[in-house]
Amino acid sequence: MKRYDRDYYPGEDTYYGNQKLSQRSFWQRYRWFILASGVLGVLVILFASTTLYLLVNRSAPTTSSSSQLSRLPASQGTLPAQAAITTPAATSIPPTPTTASRTISKNISIPCVSSTAGTCGEAGITVQLVSVVIDPTYGSQGRLIYNFMLTNKGPQSAEVAGGPDRFAKDLIVLQDPTGTSIRPDGGTLLSSSEFANGASLPLTITFPLAPQSGAAYLLHISLGVSKDFANGRVYSEVAYQTFNLTA
Repeated sequence: MKRYDRDYYPGEDTYYGNQKLSQRSFWQRYRWFILASGVLGVLVILFASTTLYLLVNRSAPTTSSSSQLSRLPASQGTLPAQAAITTPAATSIPPTPTTASRTISKNISIPCVSSTAGTCGEAGITVQLVSVVIDPTYGSQGRLIYNFMLTNKGPQSAEVAGGPDRFAKDLIVLQDPTGTSIRPDGGTLLSSSEFANGASLPLTITFPLAPQSGAAYLLHISLGVSKDFANGRVYSEVAYQTFNLTA
């Protein structure tokens, strides 16, 4: 190969002295610049379009959930009605009436007021009302229970009963606010109980009702008491002070 041959310097202009032997084309001169410029232009366009897209979506106002749902593709179908987000309305709950059983502590002494045989002291039976139980859940009418503590003050043992089984009369009666008398339907005080001198005995009496709130009920108490004295066994009816119960 000769020094001044065209192929000696490929891609370059060739000179012999001051005389140009050959000249390369415009594409040969600037093809790498043109290619680099094209690639750079494509990258700039991609970057600019991406930036513009992000700015437009960021500045767009937030749409409601219903608008967003409307833009779902049709292929996804319609959301079921139960999937809709709803705010439940406030529900008012009516107050529940008080139906639970409750106990009212009393611990009240009910004094004797009279005795058909001798005096209250000779009868020697003291009565203390310990508590009252109101149970509106019992049966169809409810139940009222009086809890007593009877003590025999002597000097003899005594037999005590508050029901008609022993003395053939109603000795304990509850009177409601209308004046109607209600007989007891149970309790240990209705049966005869015998206890020694100085002994105490818890006894109960029940009535078939649940008292009305705020109403007054009168409890009339009389006890049949029998004791052995020197001249024989004496039976007496001992009346006690009427007790007023307000439920």
